[in-house]
Amino acid sequence: MAEDSGDIAQYLVDHAPELILIVAGLIMLLIVYTYLRDKESAGYKAAVVLGVIVGIGMVLMLVTYEDQWYAFGTMVIAIAAFTLIIRPFKDVNFAIVIAAMVALVAWVWLGTLSDPLEFLAEGWPRIIASLMIGAVIYAFLNFVQKLAQLLGKLLNLWPVLFIFGVLCIVEGALILSGSPSLLDYYHGFKDSGEVAIAFLAGRAGGGLDSSPETGSSGQSFK
Repeated sequence: MAEDSGDIAQYLVDHAPELILIVAGLIMLLIVYTYLRDKESAGYKAAVVLGVIVGIGMVLMLVTYEDQWYAFGTMVIAIAAFTLIIRPFKDVNFAIVIAAMVALVAWVWLGTLSDPLEFLAEGWPRIIASLMIGAVIYAFLNFVQKLAQLLGKLLNLWPVLFIFGVLCIVEGALILSGSPSLLDYYHGFKDSGEVAIAFLAGRAGGGLDSSPETGSSGQSFK
Protein backbone atom coordinates (compact mmCIF):
# COMPACT_ATOMS: atom_id res chain seq x y z
CA MET A 1 0.00 0.00 0.00
CA ALA A 2 2.80 2.37 0.94
CA GLU A 3 4.61 1.42 -2.26
CA ASP A 4 1.49 2.25 -4.31
CA SER A 5 1.22 5.63 -2.58
CA GLY A 6 4.87 6.29 -3.37
CA ASP A 7 4.32 5.39 -7.02
CA ILE A 8 1.33 7.74 -7.25
CA ALA A 9 3.29 10.58 -5.63
CA GLN A 10 6.19 10.02 -8.01
CA TYR A 11 3.80 9.97 -10.98
CA LEU A 12 2.31 13.29 -9.88
CA VAL A 13 5.77 14.84 -9.54
CA ASP A 14 6.97 13.46 -12.89
CA HIS A 15 3.88 14.72 -14.74
CA ALA A 16 3.22 17.88 -12.72
CA PRO A 17 3.29 20.35 -15.66
CA GLU A 18 0.78 18.37 -17.73
CA LEU A 19 -1.56 17.77 -14.79
CA ILE A 20 -1.37 21.43 -13.75
CA LEU A 21 -2.27 22.53 -17.29
CA ILE A 22 -5.27 20.21 -17.38
CA VAL A 23 -6.52 21.34 -13.95
CA ALA A 24 -6.02 25.03 -14.84
CA GLY A 25 -7.83 24.55 -18.15
CA LEU A 26 -10.78 22.83 -16.46
CA ILE A 27 -11.06 25.65 -13.91
CA MET A 28 -11.01 28.23 -16.72
CA LEU A 29 -13.85 26.42 -18.47
CA LEU A 30 -15.73 26.21 -15.16
CA ILE A 31 -15.30 29.97 -14.68
CA VAL A 32 -16.59 30.65 -18.20
CA TYR A 33 -19.57 28.32 -17.72
CA THR A 34 -20.61 29.78 -14.35
CA TYR A 35 -20.01 33.35 -15.59
CA LEU A 36 -22.24 32.92 -18.63
CA ARG A 37 -24.87 31.15 -16.56
CA ASP A 38 -24.98 33.75 -13.75
CA LYS A 39 -22.03 35.97 -12.88
CA GLU A 40 -23.64 36.88 -9.55
CA SER A 41 -24.05 33.27 -8.46
CA ALA A 42 -22.21 31.62 -5.59
CA GLY A 43 -20.94 29.00 -8.04
CA TYR A 44 -19.18 31.60 -10.17
CA LYS A 45 -17.63 33.28 -7.12
CA ALA A 46 -16.48 29.91 -5.79
CA ALA A 47 -14.93 29.07 -9.17
CA VAL A 48 -13.02 32.39 -9.15
CA VAL A 49 -11.75 31.76 -5.59
CA LEU A 50 -10.73 28.23 -6.57
CA GLY A 51 -8.90 29.71 -9.56
CA VAL A 52 -6.96 32.09 -7.31
CA ILE A 53 -5.98 29.25 -4.96
CA VAL A 54 -4.89 27.01 -7.83
CA GLY A 55 -3.06 29.94 -9.47
CA ILE A 56 -1.06 30.58 -6.30
CA GLY A 57 -0.25 26.87 -6.11
CA MET A 58 0.92 26.99 -9.73
CA VAL A 59 3.24 29.90 -8.93
CA LEU A 60 4.73 28.03 -5.96
CA MET A 61 5.32 24.95 -8.12
CA LEU A 62 6.85 27.09 -10.87
CA VAL A 63 9.32 28.55 -8.40
CA THR A 64 10.19 25.06 -7.12
CA TYR A 65 10.32 23.02 -10.33
CA GLU A 66 10.71 25.57 -13.14
CA ASP A 67 14.21 24.39 -14.10
CA GLN A 68 12.92 20.80 -14.49
CA TRP A 69 10.00 21.59 -16.81
CA TYR A 70 9.98 22.13 -20.57
CA ALA A 71 10.04 25.77 -21.65
CA PHE A 72 6.74 26.05 -23.54
CA GLY A 73 4.77 24.35 -20.78
CA THR A 74 6.39 26.59 -18.18
CA MET A 75 5.41 29.69 -20.16
CA VAL A 76 1.79 28.54 -20.56
CA ILE A 77 1.57 27.66 -16.85
CA ALA A 78 2.91 31.10 -15.90
CA ILE A 79 0.32 32.87 -18.09
CA ALA A 80 -2.45 30.60 -16.79
CA ALA A 81 -1.46 31.32 -13.18
CA PHE A 82 -1.48 35.07 -13.84
CA THR A 83 -4.88 34.82 -15.55
CA LEU A 84 -6.47 32.92 -12.67
CA ILE A 85 -4.97 35.12 -9.94
CA ILE A 86 -5.68 38.50 -11.54
CA ARG A 87 -9.37 37.85 -12.33
CA PRO A 88 -10.90 39.07 -9.03
CA PHE A 89 -8.40 41.92 -8.79
CA LYS A 90 -8.79 43.44 -12.27
CA ASP A 91 -10.24 46.67 -10.87
CA VAL A 92 -8.47 46.89 -7.49
CA ASN A 93 -6.11 49.85 -7.11
CA PHE A 94 -3.11 48.38 -5.31
CA ALA A 95 -0.81 51.22 -6.37
CA ILE A 96 -2.39 53.85 -4.11
CA VAL A 97 -2.37 51.51 -1.09
CA ILE A 98 1.29 50.57 -1.53
CA ALA A 99 2.28 54.18 -2.26
CA ALA A 100 0.51 55.38 0.90
CA MET A 101 2.36 52.76 2.95
CA VAL A 102 5.68 53.81 1.40
CA ALA A 103 4.91 57.47 2.13
CA LEU A 104 4.22 56.59 5.78
CA VAL A 105 7.44 54.59 6.06
CA ALA A 106 9.31 57.48 4.40
CA TRP A 107 7.81 59.96 6.91
CA VAL A 108 9.06 57.80 9.80
CA TRP A 109 12.50 57.38 8.19
CA LEU A 110 12.89 61.09 7.46
CA GLY A 111 12.45 61.75 11.17
CA THR A 112 15.74 59.95 11.84
CA LEU A 113 17.86 62.15 9.54
CA SER A 114 20.64 64.31 10.90
CA ASP A 115 22.95 66.96 9.41
CA PRO A 116 23.15 67.97 6.62
CA LEU A 117 19.57 66.74 5.94
CA GLU A 118 18.17 67.52 9.35
CA PHE A 119 15.84 70.14 7.86
CA LEU A 120 13.85 67.24 6.31
CA ALA A 121 13.33 65.61 9.70
CA GLU A 122 10.53 67.87 10.93
CA GLY A 123 7.67 70.14 9.95
CA TRP A 124 6.40 70.76 6.43
CA PRO A 125 9.65 69.68 4.68
CA ARG A 126 9.25 66.23 6.23
CA ILE A 127 5.61 65.96 5.12
CA ILE A 128 6.31 67.24 1.58
CA ALA A 129 9.33 64.96 1.12
CA SER A 130 7.40 61.87 2.27
CA LEU A 131 4.49 62.76 -0.05
CA MET A 132 6.88 63.24 -2.98
CA ILE A 133 8.44 59.83 -2.34
CA GLY A 134 4.97 58.29 -2.22
CA ALA A 135 3.99 60.09 -5.44
CA VAL A 136 7.02 58.74 -7.32
CA ILE A 137 6.29 55.20 -6.11
CA TYR A 138 2.63 55.61 -7.04
CA ALA A 139 3.44 56.82 -10.56
CA PHE A 140 5.65 53.81 -11.20
CA LEU A 141 3.33 51.26 -9.59
CA ASN A 142 0.27 52.73 -11.26
CA PHE A 143 1.90 52.32 -14.68
CA VAL A 144 2.81 48.69 -13.92
CA GLN A 145 -0.63 48.06 -12.43
CA LYS A 146 -2.48 49.46 -15.45
CA LEU A 147 -0.47 47.24 -17.79
CA ALA A 148 -1.10 44.17 -15.64
CA GLN A 149 -4.81 44.95 -15.33
CA LEU A 150 -5.14 45.54 -19.07
CA LEU A 151 -3.49 42.22 -19.82
CA GLY A 152 -5.60 40.56 -17.14
CA LYS A 153 -8.82 41.95 -18.60
CA LEU A 154 -7.88 40.80 -22.10
CA LEU A 155 -7.02 37.29 -20.92
CA ASN A 156 -10.20 37.13 -18.83
CA LEU A 157 -12.59 38.03 -21.65
CA TRP A 158 -14.71 34.89 -21.67
CA PRO A 159 -14.00 33.92 -25.33
CA VAL A 160 -10.24 34.31 -24.72
CA LEU A 161 -10.47 32.47 -21.39
CA PHE A 162 -12.42 29.64 -23.03
CA ILE A 163 -9.89 29.24 -25.85
CA PHE A 164 -6.96 29.43 -23.42
CA GLY A 165 -8.60 26.84 -21.17
CA VAL A 166 -9.04 24.45 -24.10
CA LEU A 167 -5.43 25.08 -25.15
CA CYS A 168 -4.21 24.22 -21.63
CA ILE A 169 -6.22 20.99 -21.55
CA VAL A 170 -5.07 19.92 -25.03
CA GLU A 171 -1.42 20.75 -24.29
CA GLY A 172 -1.51 18.86 -21.00
CA ALA A 173 -3.24 15.85 -22.55
CA LEU A 174 -0.77 15.71 -25.44
CA ILE A 175 2.28 15.74 -23.19
CA LEU A 176 0.68 13.32 -20.73
CA SER A 177 0.05 10.84 -23.57
CA GLY A 178 3.61 11.15 -24.85
CA SER A 179 2.64 13.09 -27.97
CA PRO A 180 4.47 16.19 -29.25
CA SER A 181 3.61 19.57 -27.76
CA LEU A 182 1.31 22.02 -29.53
CA LEU A 183 4.43 24.08 -30.20
CA ASP A 184 5.99 21.09 -31.99
CA TYR A 185 2.87 20.73 -34.14
CA TYR A 186 3.02 24.45 -34.92
CA HIS A 187 6.66 24.26 -35.99
CA GLY A 188 5.92 21.16 -38.07
CA PHE A 189 3.01 22.88 -39.80
CA LYS A 190 5.09 26.02 -40.33
CA ASP A 191 8.00 24.08 -41.83
CA SER A 192 5.65 22.12 -44.10
CA GLY A 193 4.06 25.37 -45.24
CA GLU A 194 7.44 26.92 -46.01
CA VAL A 195 8.47 23.84 -47.98
CA ALA A 196 5.21 23.94 -49.96
CA ILE A 197 5.57 27.65 -50.68
CA ALA A 198 9.18 27.16 -51.79
CA PHE A 199 8.11 24.28 -54.04
CA LEU A 200 5.28 26.27 -55.63
CA ALA A 201 7.54 29.29 -56.04
CA GLY A 202 10.12 27.09 -57.75
CA ARG A 203 7.52 25.62 -60.09
CA ALA A 204 6.19 29.10 -60.89
CA GLY A 205 9.68 30.40 -61.49
CA GLY A 206 10.49 27.49 -63.76
CA GLY A 207 7.31 28.11 -65.77
CA LEU A 208 8.10 31.79 -66.16
CA ASP A 209 11.65 31.02 -67.30
CA SER A 210 10.38 28.93 -70.19
CA SER A 211 7.34 30.99 -71.17
CA PRO A 212 9.00 33.92 -73.00
CA GLU A 213 10.60 31.63 -75.54
CA THR A 214 7.64 29.57 -76.68
CA GLY A 215 3.89 29.92 -77.01
CA SER A 216 1.27 27.29 -76.41
CA SER A 217 1.95 25.71 -79.82
CA GLY A 218 5.65 25.35 -79.05
CA GLN A 219 6.67 27.95 -81.65
CA SER A 220 8.93 30.86 -80.82
CA PHE A 221 7.41 34.30 -80.29
CA LYS A 222 10.43 35.88 -81.94
